[in-house]
Amino acid sequence: MTGLAEHFKKQPRADVISTASKDGKVGSVVYGSPKMVDEKTADLRLISSMIARGEPSTTIIDGWESFLKDVRSNGVPIDVNELVQFVLRESYIETTEDLRDYAEKIKFYNDMKRQMRDEISRIRESMEKYISSLEEALDGIEDDAQLANVDLQNVLQKQQQTLQQMSNISKMLHDTAMAVIRKIGG
Repeated sequence: MTGLAEHFKKQPRADVISTASKDGKVGSVVYGSPKMVDEKTADLRLISSMIARGEPSTTIIDGWESFLKDVRSNGVPIDVNELVQFVLRESYIETTEDLRDYAEKIKFYNDMKRQMRDEISRIRESMEKYISSLEEALDGIEDDAQLANVDLQNVLQKQQQTLQQMSNISKMLHDTAMAVIRKIGG
């Protein structure tokens, strides 16, 4: 691996690495990085960011042309292919980071949904137990209400019997008093 690390350090840093698998499939990658001052790198990253955000192509082209004019006016030799590659790589990296951020956001919301569903299930189970206990209490109250109704009917029946007995006693007293009056008057 030391040879590969040394290969990446050499100047200019633009090259192609090719690999082959055991079954003969070939893969390759082109890499490179432009040599420029930090301000220029920032300008290129800004252009990359505009591409990643999907800004209108006219805005991107204007930024690119402005960058190239600025670099040429300073007399710095440039390799346009290397710059294009840098911009595209940076755009790809930014887009990948955005995708990772959105994936994390989706994971967060999915976790929140799962937690809410679990909480809803727990509450639903608790409410079902509570409702079941209330239904059992209601059944007990209905039984007690039926017994109280039977008791009320028994009390009403006893009251009617008492009134009937009082009526019978009153009639008997009346009949006795009338019989006494008839014998005295008679």
